[in-house]
Amino acid sequence: MSALSIFALWFGGGLASAAETFSDQAFYYGDLHAHTGYSGDGGSADMGNCKGSCGNFADVFVTARSNGLDFVALTDHINGTTTIGPTEFLELHAAVLAANDEAGGFITIPAGEIYFTEQGSSTFFGHKTMLLFGDNAELADLELSDLRTANTSEMRSCDAIWTLMEKVDHVAGGAMILPHHPAVQRPMYNNWSCFNSTWEPAVEVYSEHGSSMDTSGYDVPGVGLVPAATVHEALSPSGYNLMFGFIGGTDSHDTRPGAVCSLDTEHPTHLYAGSLTVVVLDAAEAFNRAAIQSAIIDHNTYVTTGPQLPLSLEWSSKGALLGDIGDSLSVPEDGDLEAEISFPVDRAAYVLSVDLVGPDDRWPLTEVSTGVWRGATPADERPEWLYVAVEIDGASWYGGVGACADGGDDQEWLWVSPSPLTAFDDDVDGDGHSVLVDDCDDDDPTTYGGAPERWYDGVDQDCAGDNDYDQDADGFLVLSAGGDDCDDTRDDVYPEAPEIPDDGVIQDCVLRLAYDKDNDGHLSEAGGGDDCDDADPSRSPSAEEIWYDGVDQNCDGASDFDADGDGEDALLWGGDDCDDEDPAVHSGAAEIWYDGVDQNCDGWSDDDQDQDGLPVEDDCDDEDAEIGVCEKPPDGKRCATGPESASWLVLGAAALLVGRRRRSGGAPQRSA
Repeated sequence: MSALSIFALWFGGGLASAAETFSDQAFYYGDLHAHTGYSGDGGSADMGNCKGSCGNFADVFVTARSNGLDFVALTDHINGTTTIGPTEFLELHAAVLAANDEAGGFITIPAGEIYFTEQGSSTFFGHKTMLLFGDNAELADLELSDLRTANTSEMRSCDAIWTLMEKVDHVAGGAMILPHHPAVQRPMYNNWSCFNSTWEPAVEVYSEHGSSMDTSGYDVPGVGLVPAATVHEALSPSGYNLMFGFIGGTDSHDTRPGAVCSLDTEHPTHLYAGSLTVVVLDAAEAFNRAAIQSAIIDHNTYVTTGPQLPLSLEWSSKGALLGDIGDSLSVPEDGDLEAEISFPVDRAAYVLSVDLVGPDDRWPLTEVSTGVWRGATPADERPEWLYVAVEIDGASWYGGVGACADGGDDQEWLWVSPSPLTAFDDDVDGDGHSVLVDDCDDDDPTTYGGAPERWYDGVDQDCAGDNDYDQDADGFLVLSAGGDDCDDTRDDVYPEAPEIPDDGVIQDCVLRLAYDKDNDGHLSEAGGGDDCDDADPSRSPSAEEIWYDGVDQNCDGASDFDADGDGEDALLWGGDDCDDEDPAVHSGAAEIWYDGVDQNCDGWSDDDQDQDGLPVEDDCDDEDAEIGVCEKPPDGKRCATGPESASWLVLGAAALLVGRRRRSGGAPQRSA
């Protein structure tokens, strides 16, 4: 029975996906570098070529899912002395396509391991993982010859590799070729001079060979590390100055993809158990080959040496969010670059440290609350790029010292794809507002968040994002802009708005033109409004009143000859109010004697309360008209009475009469 037939007996069931959602993102775990017995140096128990303790090829995808994988690439050799044959390739390829289960959340990626040397020389270009991302229909007729120029690893030049990839990409519906174990001395380290970011958007930074990240001493390859070929050197501005994302794989050869806690029994010289790739997608995004391809191209990936731990990363500056995992970041030249890394609270205790790593330095983050780490790189120390390194307590994660048999210590790591950094001036117009925060036009110093808005000039001065011709934001443009909103200051007034009867407002704009002919903003009284003259824009409740012209400008209905509003027209305009600027002075007011004011407008002297013609200073009793002038004989004061007093009364009455005649002499004519 062929391996494909054995596989077909298994497939049809489905194991739960290891994917999880955290912070509105979905995290998928996969092994992008795993071998089976189809590789000349690999083994599968049911294929009879296992030298140690191998898995069965018929169970390879069950094994992958039981190891918590959401996606897997079987990367058996496709050139060189350990290559798969054309017939075996078809069997393997058919099994991979058949196992792809989008509905069940498990994705298989057709793949192969390939390596290159320069023809006629000792120059080598490195070991690479070829991944194919077309759908099953596009990949159904693929043959081994489509993926290589020949069985040999020799290429005419580095450029010949990219020519090959153009062909593969065309026939496979999407492809990439990713360097793996790049700094490992044997079998071959990577030549960074031969690199193409189009076809090599990511690099495998850790496998069962050990770490290729840097020369830190963590899980150094047993066959030797080449410092000039490390990932750090490839990224370094003083090295090759490249940029790519991070991926991981086990590189296991015993048909156990995703086995990060067990050593490869087919290659005992490989000291470690490898790593996984974590693909980060939006929670609502479909999970399939195309999504994985896009995530790798966009560097939305990170590597775990074992623990399946989701994390959320936010880069920010000056309070503005700049990006997340793997994003290229434009940072204000005078702003610190801040990072916030979050982990699920129930697993936060496993995190020992979080660092931002640049070409020449590290910046440690601080745990500010359970599972939330924050820190920053100052503007004056900003490097060319940063990646995040997370140290995990492996002993606690796996349940004890040595519980994870990966050949190394109990230290585990997560490495997040790097973000290149570019500085820029975020306040070109010098208005004190950052284009990252609240300045929507950095060429105009009058435009920024909170600036005074000038409606209907076509400019969004306050950066609120409003339509400049829809001040009330009711979705209808003002009449002057060709719209049909008859009152752009009220959001309840617009065409076809619900009409509220008898409230003095035409909500639906149907009668606006008929009942506001003078366009003063007030409906006529006939239209239910308060405009007393809809033919005169100078007359409305908001107009200023002009007194004594016979016109009721403010439509309040009051007499135009009663400026002080005391209910009496002015004396000069035929009324009885002798002071039309003081509402306390009119004919019906109570008189306050001796204050110099004639409150009741009767014309009597304010110093002669009893109106006997005598001022109070000469009147023995100014509340009694019968008691008159005071005399002051040597023997004391006494009052004159009888005829003498009566004479004073006559004189006083005569004086009052003359005064009244003078006051009322000829009133002005009122305006019609």
